[in-house]
Amino acid sequence: MSELGGQGAAPVEFGGWPSGPGGSAPLRNVAFDLDAYVRRAQLGTCFVCAVVDDQPGYDLEQVVYEDARHIAFLDRHPTMPGKVLVAPKAHIEHVVRDLDEDAYLQLMSVVRRVALAVEQVVSSERTYLLSLGSQQGNSHLHWHIAALPPDIPYEQQQYHALMTENGVIPWTINDATNLARRLRTALAE
Repeated sequence: MSELGGQGAAPVEFGGWPSGPGGSAPLRNVAFDLDAYVRRAQLGTCFVCAVVDDQPGYDLEQVVYEDARHIAFLDRHPTMPGKVLVAPKAHIEHVVRDLDEDAYLQLMSVVRRVALAVEQVVSSERTYLLSLGSQQGNSHLHWHIAALPPDIPYEQQQYHALMTENGVIPWTINDATNLARRLRTALAE
């Protein structure tokens, strides 16, 4: 396995994940069951609250950062290497209305800090930051941090790169544990 590089670093193979053309980006060759995901998001327990409560079954969501009010953890269904979610620990549902200015700025400070760590660990051309979810599913406020690997064709960037419907990266507990360790180390520096 190659060492991971930060922004501007040469493309590297990430863990045991297969590389795409030119060895630059992992192939997203695992099909994603969108119907099962929608059912879980709409009818299941809140996944962020489950991670905060350390419930069983959330081993892939390795925690990389935690303080009294926030948590950051790996995405169970990564579409790009180093995809991390950042959320308040409290079950807050709206990114603007449910946070006062100080709480919002504190959350965004954590998002920035984690995003900088992701850029240290994973080669990236650009880092995407998005708040997704809705009252219909995944309502717990969370930010996605997704580092776009270098050399991804433009047509496969932006929303295309984020959509699980286009496939996800092969992902194991070993991959999650190794990546989480590297991210925690970068965050501790």
